Amino acid sequence: MQLHYQPQWDLHAGRVSMVEALLRRNDPLLGPVGPVRFIPVAETTGLILALDDWVLEQACRQALAWRDVGLAVRVAVNLSAQQFHRRDLVGQVQEHLAAAGLPAHALELEITESVAVADPMAAHAMCAALTTQGVRWALDGFWHRPFVFGATQAAAGTPAKNRARVCCAAAA
Repeated sequence: MQLHYQPQWDLHAGRVSMVEALLRRNDPLLGPVGPVRFIPVAETTGLILALDDWVLEQACRQALAWRDVGLAVRVAVNLSAQQFHRRDLVGQVQEHLAAAGLPAHALELEITESVAVADPMAAHAMCAALTTQGVRWALDGFWHRPFVFGATQAAAGTPAKNRARVCCAAAA
């Protein structure tokens, strides 16, 4: 498994402002194997949590390495449904940030729309907890259909990449 980083260019600033960590697999016999093929296998075999943990750890370390050479970009990491629903997700994220020495605002976690709508109240609570810690989050797959997600609102001026970037608003 390898992590590749897809940059997102900020047109206003004229620089890369964020990268998305993308897990890829290159099989010696099959060649490149896309995530559509290997993620379902990881989910059914129970390996998805270990992969999620590894991706989060590596992405935090890489983001710090870039910061150390003057490239302060935020790194986005996709979370599986299983990872997002872990009770210790906030603590796990804090541990990875602390181990890497990465500030929380340098990390963005992405969840799919299907994860959010499966249990909107639990998703809102988790996103609010992450936001309280300084971690940003994004809703992936938002273009499929419009919906309202609890106290979620569009983030003004937040860049998008074929999806809406949303931030969890503090419940008033």
